[in-house]
Amino acid sequence: MSAPDPLAPFPGDAGPVLALDIGGTKLAAAVITPDGAASGLVTAPTPHTGDWRAATGRLFALGREALRRAAPELAGEAGEGWAVREPGGRKTAGDPGGSASWAVREPGGRKTAGDPGVGAGWVVREPDPGVGAGRAVRGAGLGGIRAVGLACGGPLDAASGTVMSPPHLPGWTRVPIGPLAAEAFGVPFALENDATAAAVAEYRFGAGRGTGTMLYLTVSTGIGGGAIVGGRLHRGAAGNGGEFGHIIVRRGGRLCACGRRGCVEAYASGSAIAQRAAEACGRAMTAADVTAAVAAGDPAAAAVWAETADLLGAAVADLVNVFEPDLVVLGGGVTRCGDMLLGPVREVVAREAMPPAARAARVEPAALGDRVGVIGAGVVALALPLEDSPATGTTGSERAMAHWMESHLDEHVAVASALGALTAEIRAAGELVCRRLAGGGTVYTLGNGGSAADAQHLTGELVGHFKRHRRPLPAVTLSADPSVLTCVANDYAYADVFARQIEALARPQDVVVAFTTSGRSPNVTSALAAGRARGALTLLFAGGDGGPATVHADRVLLVPSKSSQRIQEMHTLMLHMISEMVDAWAAGEEPAP
Repeated sequence: MSAPDPLAPFPGDAGPVLALDIGGTKLAAAVITPDGAASGLVTAPTPHTGDWRAATGRLFALGREALRRAAPELAGEAGEGWAVREPGGRKTAGDPGGSASWAVREPGGRKTAGDPGVGAGWVVREPDPGVGAGRAVRGAGLGGIRAVGLACGGPLDAASGTVMSPPHLPGWTRVPIGPLAAEAFGVPFALENDATAAAVAEYRFGAGRGTGTMLYLTVSTGIGGGAIVGGRLHRGAAGNGGEFGHIIVRRGGRLCACGRRGCVEAYASGSAIAQRAAEACGRAMTAADVTAAVAAGDPAAAAVWAETADLLGAAVADLVNVFEPDLVVLGGGVTRCGDMLLGPVREVVAREAMPPAARAARVEPAALGDRVGVIGAGVVALALPLEDSPATGTTGSERAMAHWMESHLDEHVAVASALGALTAEIRAAGELVCRRLAGGGTVYTLGNGGSAADAQHLTGELVGHFKRHRRPLPAVTLSADPSVLTCVANDYAYADVFARQIEALARPQDVVVAFTTSGRSPNVTSALAAGRARGALTLLFAGGDGGPATVHADRVLLVPSKSSQRIQEMHTLMLHMISEMVDAWAAGEEPAP
């Protein structure tokens, strides 16, 4: 599917549409109408768990909330009888898009007790047959949403709706966000680079109205941009034109999130300002803290800010020389300080750009403020031709599933490759287990949920065998006896279910092996502490930073990931590697370590 032109006149009956803006700091959702108005705007912090599913879940929940809030805003006095889908409802027979309950505005309605999601003037009713599949905003004089627009930092494949690997969204590798959104809301999707979408919004509805050539830079968690040249959006040969944040302003300089050095983003983005200020001032700071410190006369903060404005101005001057625009618009969270940033940038442009280009170009703040990203996402959806319906129905489900599977595999391979750095630690752990078993020790394993299955897996490999026929080895899983678990949990506390068993069973020559994805489960932490107190060797399989459980572990094997699924997959790989070592030793193929 070729990308629609977001600067062309919107097709008839273009709106409203749902807009979803995916930023490194925050998520936003709103319903956008063809005049650029945003209704039902809601925002939330972007979750950074390393697992993109948490963020998309929150994003789609925001979308549903925006639809609910937008209905009365758009309806006005004509809004009586408008219906909004309630989240969490189940589909009903005969209504493929219906929900078990709907919130419907009525005259004199009241807030339903126990349902904080239904606002004043709303009551819960049974399914309204007038509400079609995926059309959460519907009522007098207006149809339902006809598309969902998404804006996200690149790189991305807009045609397939796939976010590839944005530097400021760790863990987002080949995420099929477009098809997933189409499935969630039952309407066509349109995906665009967030800075490009914001540029289009400012050109159509903001500071750029009436200009011929306009450049837009968003200075936020990262730095991006978009160029409109002679009234036409410049996408570039690969479709990712406008990566203004990666203009080199200092060759060999600071490392950028893109992996190169000296990009303007590595100096002037919000995250870079915070990092540089922390280094200079000796304390944790945000970009807003830096501007406040500058205003208060802090010389270290002032030096950081001066370099920020100077290098951002140098990048803008280069852009002015290349494009010779009528207008350069600066938006994003860092620009909220106003003339503290814009003033120095204008001075650098006037001093360093070629005189004719410098005289022609104005440098102005974004007129749409914090709404620019979500309005831009709406614009790309409004531009969709009415007949376009990518990623809906069965085709959308199949495409979403295919991309989802690819992303799982890509993420798995990436984490497995990173595990190579742990081979020495894995070998050392395996040798210690062999040594304790050789001395007559027993291996006690434990974990919760999927980690309990990992614990039983290791026990099975030891008591049975891995690949060789050899003698059985003593190992016990402490999470496998429901009588003991429920007795201790009932009479004491669930936090004690493993520690109590360790206190009863463990000896100095034994090994206590704990599996946990986060390292934050109290019963795992207390079990390791009890094992160490008994003189046993404590071995922890975890992920991320390992959490508080690392304090009580003699050996720690940390998977470099925040995704529970990937961590557990690597735990299986590591326990197999250790089982291979133990197997070879117990079969007499390797000497005792």
